[in-house]
Amino acid sequence: MLGFWLEGNLDTYPFIDAPYFEDNLTCIKSPFPEAHMIAAKDAGIILGFIDLIKSSIEGLFVGLAYRKKGRGKALIDAVKNEGSALTVAAFSKKMGVIRVYQREEFVLLRRKKDCGTGKESPIFFFMRKKM
Repeated sequence: MLGFWLEGNLDTYPFIDAPYFEDNLTCIKSPFPEAHMIAAKDAGIILGFIDLIKSSIEGLFVGLAYRKKGRGKALIDAVKNEGSALTVAAFSKKMGVIRVYQREEFVLLRRKKDCGTGKESPIFFFMRKKM
């Protein structure tokens, strides 16, 4: 999973220096045990995963070869079905990532500056509609 995390971040966020992610790889290991992870698999091969800590999506990673095939949406749907409210932070420069969450009915809650990168991060919120 950590390999997906590093590969996904390096590819998705080229405007952040690679050492930021490489140096934080050990810091990322510590929340993994408390995170609730859902993996997308095919024939036992992990294609991607999404991880939650409480009601916050901490990461959505799909392998480079498996993107744009609905796997990210399926992972988002899986966590949307588990709870009534979710939050997620995204970097402002990644309009594709922002569009994914907007398409999945997440709305802008607020903006904050990421303390690790200094980049602006919009925080999105999702609330399941009552039936």
